[in-house]
Amino acid sequence: MICISLVHGRRTRIRQFVRPLLSHSDDIFWYLSELLVCFTFFDEQVGLEERREMVRNMDTIPGATPPPTQAFRDCDEKRPLSSFVTTSTRKFFQILQLPDSYLTQNVETWKENDHYQEALRIVQGLKVVNDCAERGVKLIQEYNSILTNDEQQKQYLLQLVQQHRHVLSDSKKTTVVSGLTGQPKLM
Repeated sequence: MICISLVHGRRTRIRQFVRPLLSHSDDIFWYLSELLVCFTFFDEQVGLEERREMVRNMDTIPGATPPPTQAFRDCDEKRPLSSFVTTSTRKFFQILQLPDSYLTQNVETWKENDHYQEALRIVQGLKVVNDCAERGVKLIQEYNSILTNDEQQKQYLLQLVQQHRHVLSDSKKTTVVSGLTGQPKLM
């Protein structure tokens, strides 16, 4: 959202380059929710005043119970991040078991606060599910195309993998060796 706001404020040449992205901006905002907006507390591009307003809203603007998991569909690039923050936003810290004592302090001092640094470290270590899923799908597609182009062989391989999963609890070497000794031949 910040990126889109910045692009709107830039020269025409940049806007023309990014226009296709902006025309699909509704698809970009799928992640905005009362909970996930908390990630922006740890974004250096979010200004101090915006963070102050976010903290204020977290204490004053009533949120839905339970907070909606659906995206905010009616948003534009000029809508401030703080408008997504409600009392339900605090659940983000509870769910991830993040310290939040620094929220009562001046935003300017957060960087020096040990609890903020701990929460920042945890948040930066989180993996975004879509990225992992996309890499996994790509890896499987590449692996699938390397093995064989024969559809019958692919089906046989999938059946073999399914049977292995049924027989073996995990794919550790010790499990595989002990699981295959004394077992009837697979396929």
